[in-house]
Amino acid sequence: MNSLSRLPIARKVVLTLLVFGLVPVAVVSVITYRLRYDFEERAGHRMRDEAASFAETVDRNLFERYGDVQAFGFNRVVLQKDQWYKRGEKDNAIVRAMNDYVSTYGIYLLTILVDTEGRVIAVNSRDAQRNPLSTDDVYARNFRDSEWFRALRDGRSTSRMPFSNPDNTRATGTFIEDAHEDGTVRAVYGKYHERVLGFSAALRDEEGKVIGYWSNRTNFELVEEVARTKLESLKSSNYFSGEILVLNAEGRSLLHMHSGTKASIPENTNLLEAAFVPARDSLRGRAGYHVGAVDTQGELPTLLTGYAHSRGALGYPGMNWSVLVSVDHDEVTSRIDKAMQRVWLAVAGCAFFIVALGAWIGRKFSQPIREMAQAAESIARGDLSAEVRYEARDELGALASSFRRLRSYTLQVAESARGLTEGNLQATIEARSEGDVLALRMGEALETLRRLVEDSHNVIAAAEQGNLQARIDTSRYQGAYRVLASGLNAMMQAVATPLGEARALLERVAEGDLSVRMQGDFKGEFA
Repeated sequence: MNSLSRLPIARKVVLTLLVFGLVPVAVVSVITYRLRYDFEERAGHRMRDEAASFAETVDRNLFERYGDVQAFGFNRVVLQKDQWYKRGEKDNAIVRAMNDYVSTYGIYLLTILVDTEGRVIAVNSRDAQRNPLSTDDVYARNFRDSEWFRALRDGRSTSRMPFSNPDNTRATGTFIEDAHEDGTVRAVYGKYHERVLGFSAALRDEEGKVIGYWSNRTNFELVEEVARTKLESLKSSNYFSGEILVLNAEGRSLLHMHSGTKASIPENTNLLEAAFVPARDSLRGRAGYHVGAVDTQGELPTLLTGYAHSRGALGYPGMNWSVLVSVDHDEVTSRIDKAMQRVWLAVAGCAFFIVALGAWIGRKFSQPIREMAQAAESIARGDLSAEVRYEARDELGALASSFRRLRSYTLQVAESARGLTEGNLQATIEARSEGDVLALRMGEALETLRRLVEDSHNVIAAAEQGNLQARIDTSRYQGAYRVLASGLNAMMQAVATPLGEARALLERVAEGDLSVRMQGDFKGEFA
């Protein structure tokens, strides 16, 4: 505090303006920083919700596939055993029905009907665009050793997944195969379709007896289409680095799509071995978001990744998949970072402006104050030559005017005092208020001197007229003035006493008494 009190006014003004000017800016900066955190948190929740939304959209779509295979089996044409085992749509009504299903739904690559021994009863002969397919290899196969055939033969269907919601465990009757490379599909389509989903159900006659099994080989592109739609949705929200991964129960990547020119997560990376938190937690059935890069040898960008696990939909148990939706963390924070940069530029600009303004105001304030301080110091030393020239209509102007009046007043008192030294008792000092102690006291001193001079003049005038008995009333005076009046009285008495004795002596001598003598102890000329 002492150090602050010794600072010049200009610096105090600058510091004051900085404090009151930058505190609001600092508050705004803190709010902006908090907004950055909130913005990141909201973006994280958005990515988590996008992952959950993607999983639900896929589950809703596959719920229909779960029911399709059972619905197809209700077509009465499959009970026409005279149509069984005939190749080609011309001779097989079942094949024609299958072609219609494939064309109408557009997502099935193969629809295969086999008997209870695994022999092919019928398979579609055209693709979704009604282009002919070569299915001789399919008819030559026996599916009794396939997974779906064995499961249906044993009466097993898929009704529950590890993390299915309780409400999504009601569906039954269909056996689900996770995304896989299907040899039968490859034999028909070549390498174009690398992954398919399998949905298979038992075929029953009118008495409910199992007479065969129907299996739909579903194009995995339906999941990819959902991913493309999701990436476009992210783009519309200005997330141009979107990336989507779908992991199976073992953590292997089933789908990896991205919007940018380069994936932020390397292809074929084992995310569990890379200790990628979203992969680990989502495989445990959790949902959330995480900020961090995939821990590999290369330098990879930091990602904001939302994750969720498939929980089924509409009674369908889901695929037990994990979904990761990532965006570049810099893309998420770039907008708020730019805003923060603008805030800091504004802070710097405000600081510069405040310092400049404070310096200007400080000079404007301190200059007249210094001038008045110097004038006051001069007056304190008794030097009345200093003048205050500052004029304004503000408080400082009023203070400067008061200093000028003080100087004028002091000069008036000094002039009156100089008159006293020259014996001029006609000077007048007018009190400017009831509290003008100096003027009042100087006036009293002048009045006392005038009375003393007048009383002394009267005594002297009386003495000149021969009256040596005139005296000054000393009760009217105090201090040195009383001493002076008493001294004048004593002097007159000292003159009057020997003169009186001499007069009395002379009167006796005039009467002829020459024996008389002066009485009293007289000194000097009176001795």
